[in-house]
Amino acid sequence: MESIIIFSVIFFAFAFSLTKHISAIMYPLSAILFYVYLPILYASSRINILHHKKEKEVFHIKFYPMELGLWLASTCFLAFVISHLLADLLFHHLEHLYHFTYFLIILGLGGIVYCELDVNKLHISSKKTAFELQGKFLSFEIFFIIFIFFAMNH
Repeated sequence: MESIIIFSVIFFAFAFSLTKHISAIMYPLSAILFYVYLPILYASSRINILHHKKEKEVFHIKFYPMELGLWLASTCFLAFVISHLLADLLFHHLEHLYHFTYFLIILGLGGIVYCELDVNKLHISSKKTAFELQGKFLSFEIFFIIFIFFAMNH
């Protein structure tokens, strides 16, 4: 009887520590996905918009709105997770971060406009590179907006 109690205590302690480790791993994994893979998803959806064939549809839905919708939903979710963590970590410094975050939003908007000009008129870099950079800027814009929301209501 005692071995069952000891086993259950050890099992539940291990299970609780495992859930804490999984939650600790979730934040860096979200940041990696946010920074590396979401811009690639955005770039592929923008490239598909340029090279999309009219007759290629699935359930009467074209491919590129699904990819762009997946990018937007993933960006909002990962930005929510990361900004919630940062709002908790930087709780005492949130007042100072308002102005800096607004400044970063303005810089990000400038980067988005520059990437769009590069694709349409300047042609300095390839379309894939410009769209990936624009995807990073757009992802960070969404992140900054959600972070401001958390910072104001925390």
